[in-house]
Amino acid sequence: HYGSHGAGYKHFLYQTLLARLKREGIVLAAVSRNDPEVALGPFKTGRMVLKEQDFVAIVASYNAKSVQVAALADQLNLGLDAFVFVDDNEVELTEMSLKLPQVRCERFIPRDDALPALLARVSAHFDGRTITAEDREKTEMYRRRLAGMVPSDAQGADLRAFLESLEMSLV
Repeated sequence: HYGSHGAGYKHFLYQTLLARLKREGIVLAAVSRNDPEVALGPFKTGRMVLKEQDFVAIVASYNAKSVQVAALADQLNLGLDAFVFVDDNEVELTEMSLKLPQVRCERFIPRDDALPALLARVSAHFDGRTITAEDREKTEMYRRRLAGMVPSDAQGADLRAFLESLEMSLV
């Protein structure tokens, strides 16, 4: 669901915001706990606002997302405080917050009426910047930096150990 109508409308608006941020020099990256073919599938349709080339990287593996973000930060030579992680899964957000507290986290909306607040919060992370011509080329500059780099051999976090460390009780 990512079209401009129906169930995909909120994703369409969110992608529109990300496309604007990308034009303003914000570097987009995606991490997914999935097979690469599944993660890239929606881009292959050509019907989404965002295209595969709008991202500096789309990392899809079954490693923890915190591991994927840390490896990406290392490869791009960026501080973790430069990352904003948006996810709809509370477990993923909690895991990211505990493992990489420098990464700013935002929960993707569970309800459509929360969309304006989410868009405002995501935008606020990037307010007050002066946009230069160099900023508009950042994605391509970072993509060239990644070209030829050997993929990280980082191991995923032990999801079982993480969940056990939360000491939750299922009711």
